[in-house]
Amino acid sequence: MIDGNRLNYKGTVEHLWGIDAPDIAHVCADGWDAGKAAAAYLRSLIGTKPVTCEPKASPMGGGPFAICKVDGQDLSAAMASAGMAWAAPNVSAGLQRDVCHQRRLCPSLRQGVGMARRHPDEAIAT
Repeated sequence: MIDGNRLNYKGTVEHLWGIDAPDIAHVCADGWDAGKAAAAYLRSLIGTKPVTCEPKASPMGGGPFAICKVDGQDLSAAMASAGMAWAAPNVSAGLQRDVCHQRRLCPSLRQGVGMARRHPDEAIAT
């Protein structure tokens, strides 16, 4: 695991398909360490379990991209639904729906849209 949206998989740095998380060094204006929080959450999702990744084409630059899972759980969807990453433009409708669960956190990150600062196990209002 490198940060909130990249991990090492079989010797290759894979970007989790369809999401964007803050850079590891990003700290919000209010002092919240968003980058480290996203990385820590991804690390907690993976733990010591085996990861499987399937390469995926993407309209975004900066690949290679992959859909990566742990115990069948899509890591991209888990990160987006927990508010630790954004669903990137032009991705699947399912992942875009996950972004609707996010709350505003760090407006400086992306045109006024930020990540949800809440515990990942907190209930999400729909």
